[in-house]
Amino acid sequence: MTLNPGTYSSITNTGSGKITLTPGNYVITGNLSNIGSGGLILGAGNYTIGGSFTSTGSGSLTLGGGLYNVAGNLSLTGSGPLTGAGVTFYTGGSTTVTGSGNMNLTAPTTGTYNGVLFYQPSSNNSAMAITGSGGDIFQGIVDAPSAALTLTGSGSFTVSTDLIVDSLSITGSGTVTDTNYAVATNPNSVLGKLVLVE
Repeated sequence: MTLNPGTYSSITNTGSGKITLTPGNYVITGNLSNIGSGGLILGAGNYTIGGSFTSTGSGSLTLGGGLYNVAGNLSLTGSGPLTGAGVTFYTGGSTTVTGSGNMNLTAPTTGTYNGVLFYQPSSNNSAMAITGSGGDIFQGIVDAPSAALTLTGSGSFTVSTDLIVDSLSITGSGTVTDTNYAVATNPNSVLGKLVLVE
């Protein structure tokens, strides 16, 4: 099934087929869900989701570049591949991301959200949890100044990130290595500059 940009009450994939959203801007007043064995492909654009964004099935989730503004919870915990290049998640609830099926998430390197992968405003103190394993790619800034972040490495999890959080807990049976996003990966990001603010 293919859907075109517009306004939807909800979008849910519960079967074994694939749903493709063509590039453009979408307003989903309810939930966006991928809970079956099929795939969900979101074309590049901006997504305003009034409910929660959930992927818990075994199917793949492919995210086109753009802003994903989620008013509810963000829960990307499926066992299928999770891929998103040039993406920024702006969440109003909690955030849980698990790369159990090969995760490749990178922030945009230009534009308004240059370098920002996850953003929770300071008014949102909901918890964040990110779990990765060997071979996963996770590049971008986590800007969630009021959130408690749990970073878990189930293998040898290498990230390229800068963390702006209230508290940090590192757990798991493997190692977590951070290569410093603003220096090593994207020196033109917002944290790669010195700015005087009056």
